[in-house]
Amino acid sequence: HQKSSIGNALIRTYMERDYIIPEKFEDFVYVGLVLQGQGMRHGLEAHRRNHPYCMGTLYWQLNDSWPVVSWSSIDYYGNWKALHYQAKRAFAPILINPIRQNDSLNIYLISDCPDTKDHLMLEMKVTDFDGKKQGKPIRLNTLTVPANTSQCVYRIKTDTWLSPEEQQRCFMQLTLKDKAGNTLAETVYFFRKTKDLLLPETTVSCKMKQKDGMCELTLFSPALAKDVFIEIPLQGARFSDNFFDLLPGERKTVVITSPQIKKGEELPLTIKHIRETYN
Repeated sequence: HQKSSIGNALIRTYMERDYIIPEKFEDFVYVGLVLQGQGMRHGLEAHRRNHPYCMGTLYWQLNDSWPVVSWSSIDYYGNWKALHYQAKRAFAPILINPIRQNDSLNIYLISDCPDTKDHLMLEMKVTDFDGKKQGKPIRLNTLTVPANTSQCVYRIKTDTWLSPEEQQRCFMQLTLKDKAGNTLAETVYFFRKTKDLLLPETTVSCKMKQKDGMCELTLFSPALAKDVFIEIPLQGARFSDNFFDLLPGERKTVVITSPQIKKGEELPLTIKHIRETYN
């Protein structure tokens, strides 16, 4: 149920700002979860970006005491909502945080690590939603990220870099690696609100390996599938990841664990992404 008298209307108000409103109720619930997760992630990242003026964040609320539409990041049955996955990403020890400020895209590196990280390489590459690279990647070599800091390491004027139309059909992938080539952090940045993106129609394929207590999924899409949501009818099942962007041509492995998963038994699986909610 919805305890708040203004709850559904407020969700719709914020959804109209950033997303295309779905007609189906189940799609409305899904987009509402995505909306909540993205909104909270922006707030959490802003707090970390403003270190040392902000030195930590607690958010409302963690869980529910009954089945309800609420602010929680974990529902009554123990299922993680989009917010909980986004909070996990936003609180990563090292965070890449691209943020548009005025007419510039500013790239921040934020660290909660107790030690300094040096000899790092940050790569930024722009790709369209069908997987075609746009221009040459930008690489910043020999970066140093001091312990417990937030710093802007790069600025670029997006409007002189990409045309308005290109910003509707492209994304930036940012990856931070150490000198051994290990990935320390990565993120994806979209230049426009989701409702203004020219998202492609695409189908997410899935290969499944199943045994008692665990299921391994390998997902693939030839084009961008935004905010992929995997759902199974097992309350409290744990997903290694969910509510993520599946990039064009890349494979992603997701592990689901639950004592109710049995080898040889069919596991009903639903995979949804934002473009599929368009009417």
